[in-house]
Amino acid sequence: MNTAVFPKINNEKFYNWLFAGLIIVFIGLKFSDLFLPYFWDELGVYSQCAVYQFHNGVSLMPSSLPPELSRGHPLFFTFCNAINMQLFGTKVVAAHAFNLLVAVLLLCAVYTYISKHFNRLVAFVSVLLLAAQPLFIAQSALVVPEVMLSLLLVLSLFNYYEERYLLSGIFGALALLTKESAIVLPVVLITYSVF
Repeated sequence: MNTAVFPKINNEKFYNWLFAGLIIVFIGLKFSDLFLPYFWDELGVYSQCAVYQFHNGVSLMPSSLPPELSRGHPLFFTFCNAINMQLFGTKVVAAHAFNLLVAVLLLCAVYTYISKHFNRLVAFVSVLLLAAQPLFIAQSALVVPEVMLSLLLVLSLFNYYEERYLLSGIFGALALLTKESAIVLPVVLITYSVF
């Protein structure tokens, strides 16, 4: 997309401060959620897989988990959470804090890339709309792979747009190792490239 169509107005550094304030408010609002017990899929699958790898060795190999725990899911998300547990322990707050960090990184990635290609006002409004989505708010601190999947897909898409195809492929592959539904992005990008 030609950035000349989007003039660099509304690009003051003031929006960087607004963005930083939004991140601080978002973390403040989610802080009490860090101490909640595991719930639903994070209790039944993802946290249990990470705890199992914490005790039995961290690995990306499918054989590192019993099938009744992994249920056939790709293991990059489990791998990252197990490494986090190796560093900070198996307490619920440590697991939730790691996943909140991933959510904050997603907001930072969206702000960085959109401010680069449009302007800081558009980037701030985009992040504000994302951070206000009920689904994002609900999952931003949970031990479930959707927010990490979103981060990796966004990074893959933005790097593809900037013609950094190797990085795009790496992030796309990590997204596939996070959740199977990520197969949609490489199929779309390859189809787009062909046409």
